[in-house]
Amino acid sequence: MSRFQFEGDFKRKPEQKLGGRSKVETRDAIILKAQSERNKRERDRLRATAILRIQATARSYICRQRCKREWRNEFDKSIETELKLEGLGEQLKRINLFYDPKVDNERLHKLGKKVLAQNERILAVINKEIFWHIRMKRFLTLCLEGVENDRTISRIFIRLIEIFTNMDNSILAITPKISKNHFVPELWAELVGMNNFFEKWRWLLERQLELHRDYIANPLPFADSLVAILQKPLSLAKFLVTADPFGITVKGRVLDSVDVGNLLMNKFVISFSSPTFSSNDPKNRLFFEQVFFTALSLLVDYVPSLAVDSVELERFMNAVQLYMKFIDLRSTPVNRMHGGSAEYPDDDLDDEDMQVDEERENLVAESVQIVEKLKALFNRSRDLENFFDQTDKSKWARYCPIISRILNHYRLNAFGILRFLRNLSYRKPFIQSIFSRIFRQGMTDPDETVSFCWMFLNSIVALHDSEFIAQSPLSISELEDLVVLLKNYFTETVLNDRAGDEHVNEFLNKTVVRVLVTLHERNTRLQFLPEDTFCSPELCTILPLDSHMIRFDDFDSSIGSERLSIFELKLKRILSEFPFLLSFHSRVTVVHRLISIDRAHRFMPYDFNAHHVQIRRNYIYDDAFEKLSVENVPDMRGNVRISLVNVVGAMEAGVDGGGLLREFLTESTKAGVDPNRGLFRLDSQNRLYPNPIAKHVVEDYRKHFTLIGRLVGKALYEQTLLELPLAAFFLESCIMGHVPGAVDYLATLDPALHKNLLALKNYNDEDFNSLGLDFTLTIQRLDNAYTVELKPNGSSISVSQENVIEYIHLVADHKINRETAEMCRYFREGLVSVCPIPKFFTWRELQSLISGSDKPIDIEDWKSHTNYTGDYYAGHPMIEHFWEVVQGFEEKNLRKLLKFVTSCSRPPLLGFKDLVPNFGIQSAGQTDRLPSAATCMNLLKLPDYSNPRVLREKLIYAIEAQAGFELS
Repeated sequence: MSRFQFEGDFKRKPEQKLGGRSKVETRDAIILKAQSERNKRERDRLRATAILRIQATARSYICRQRCKREWRNEFDKSIETELKLEGLGEQLKRINLFYDPKVDNERLHKLGKKVLAQNERILAVINKEIFWHIRMKRFLTLCLEGVENDRTISRIFIRLIEIFTNMDNSILAITPKISKNHFVPELWAELVGMNNFFEKWRWLLERQLELHRDYIANPLPFADSLVAILQKPLSLAKFLVTADPFGITVKGRVLDSVDVGNLLMNKFVISFSSPTFSSNDPKNRLFFEQVFFTALSLLVDYVPSLAVDSVELERFMNAVQLYMKFIDLRSTPVNRMHGGSAEYPDDDLDDEDMQVDEERENLVAESVQIVEKLKALFNRSRDLENFFDQTDKSKWARYCPIISRILNHYRLNAFGILRFLRNLSYRKPFIQSIFSRIFRQGMTDPDETVSFCWMFLNSIVALHDSEFIAQSPLSISELEDLVVLLKNYFTETVLNDRAGDEHVNEFLNKTVVRVLVTLHERNTRLQFLPEDTFCSPELCTILPLDSHMIRFDDFDSSIGSERLSIFELKLKRILSEFPFLLSFHSRVTVVHRLISIDRAHRFMPYDFNAHHVQIRRNYIYDDAFEKLSVENVPDMRGNVRISLVNVVGAMEAGVDGGGLLREFLTESTKAGVDPNRGLFRLDSQNRLYPNPIAKHVVEDYRKHFTLIGRLVGKALYEQTLLELPLAAFFLESCIMGHVPGAVDYLATLDPALHKNLLALKNYNDEDFNSLGLDFTLTIQRLDNAYTVELKPNGSSISVSQENVIEYIHLVADHKINRETAEMCRYFREGLVSVCPIPKFFTWRELQSLISGSDKPIDIEDWKSHTNYTGDYYAGHPMIEHFWEVVQGFEEKNLRKLLKFVTSCSRPPLLGFKDLVPNFGIQSAGQTDRLPSAATCMNLLKLPDYSNPRVLREKLIYAIEAQAGFELS
């Protein structure tokens, strides 16, 4: 053996380069080459391993399939025989091994029948023997999978789930201190947590829509079972989160019972938080409303009392929010009593439709129960107002859908029911922050806007006018921003509503209008905002104010308005809901057009329908009461021709062309409201209001107030101005039918009482004890005094610091509303029967309509709208002297001159251009006679006097004489 040892490839030939130089490899190249070879060897090993795994998987699959075929064959043989409990248990074990939903549903169905036949024996052992416990959980899980197949098979599986999840069964009752096996909670934990029970059940509910007709006809329908089973895990969840904790085994893990309860509810929220329909059939929709009302009711019950910052409560509120957007609680019995209509008409209903309507009524009753439960939940939850006040306002927005539904149901009463809402409405920083949020993002969230608006209304309802500016939750600039925001929203709503139909969010519209009306009413008294803040110039330009064809009858909701155009319908809606979007002049223009259309509609040639009435001047009101009663002249809008008889019994000269009627209306109303007659009194501002004791001192007082109302209505209809200063609260009653802010109007009626009532707000309980006040009021009637109770059993209720606000409002309401309610009602009935326009105006504006502008007379406007006849013209020396004399008159003489010619001392509301006919001056020749007037033509007959001094003397004498129409 050679002593030399050789290693390597001794036969390797040396590398040679033809260039004559050997190749030298670098270190990096050698390393790269080695790494490449290692990667190749690794790939080869992985390929070999994968081949082995594939072969093993294939052999395993073939083996499993062979085993499953054998098990299926054994199952098929034994399932056809009569199985005892032990054999049934073996088949349950076997089907768990080979079940495939694509091929084994029929076998599962057959086994289900066997199990159903022996369900009582199985129930007896299910909590005693662990293998039955496990096999039945697995079997029922397979039944849930089988639910997704055809309807016939599904019924068997649903019945099995219904029986073995029945917690009312004493055998399955949960007894945590006795039994370690809790079949029902463990089963539901697996069905819901690992097998998507709620998703599959929702799919099944939507799939079974065609069964709804059976649901109506059958008292024990299949669909009813679906709803009943849906309630079981939810009821179990409620039990688990409220009972003493215990352990529940799920797939080998022991979970706390409270966690399992939360798991069940959370899965339900996820699966059912987005309601949809697979059909628009109203009967199918009713079925799903039943399902979702049930679910929502269980959701509310699930949260007996949770901390406001808990994750569970937030999750619950999110789910309820989605449900509330789906379920419409506006059709509740409360709203039905206020004129709501049913879903289906009363006529042309078959028996099935009537059954649906009955089901819907039951559903409505359930909706009320849900609202009640939500109310109870809010009142149980702790420190809600602090939570909302201190947390991010986006969390507040999540609760708004629920709050807005409760507000829709209870309206302002909700603030007496929900303590946290009442407390929040009195926190100025919170109201301001919510308003800033809404103002910043716009009215994109209707529910948040509704909630804010009602809280804002509640915050200012207890503020009196003297407190409003200082204590309002919003500053003056913020109030202006709020008005503009709501005004623009309502304007956009009207313009986008093509046919004047109700907006989708009706409650939001009504809420917006309510806030605007409340602020406008307050602004009418306090004038903290310019009047044009409430007006929409856009509407004033595009609506047919002076060319519309709306009639008075169109405002009767029972009469259709098909003949009106789209823009006329918009105008009608504005006038009905919030007329103050239009400027005062625009509304006057609309009203004049309404009257003009009504006159044209009533026109009869040759005065065939005219009422000719002869009135004695000395008994002008008494004759009016007799001859213009409702019985004698039912329609005061028609032509009424007046003939006046002077004090000596002779007919006064002149034919009534309108002037005599104007003078009659002026003098008769003046006589009717004379305080000496006993029908009216004067308030602290010398304004008239109905005498509270008129019904005790004036016979037929109802007819008297109706007549005076008709006379005032006739004056409005004829655009005749009256010397009739009416009290603010009385005008408000004519507009609204009652006075909502009685405390603030009391200052004009009885300033001392108003001051003393407001002073009570600063008293403490010791002061009230010394005063001894109760909820009664002593009223002086003629020579007698009597006591009235302000509320039931008021004599036994003492006034205290807690109820003083209620006492103040009740006293004011009695003085302003209750004492004069009957007289105001008859006056208003008479007024609106002739001219139903008060609702379009504020009390200040209505006073201006009745009595004209209270502004000083504009002589230049008067002069520029005067016509001249006879020998007179604008540059005539006598005319120049006349206007020089008029320029020197005091205001009282100007008004006397105006009344001498037109029978009214106030200028027209919109200026002398609206005086019909225009003011005129006619030459009476060169004579020393006094100036005379033809009031029916608004014509002054002015002689051509020699100099301005004589003109002044004669003119003053004539206007001071206060003679009647015969002076002409």
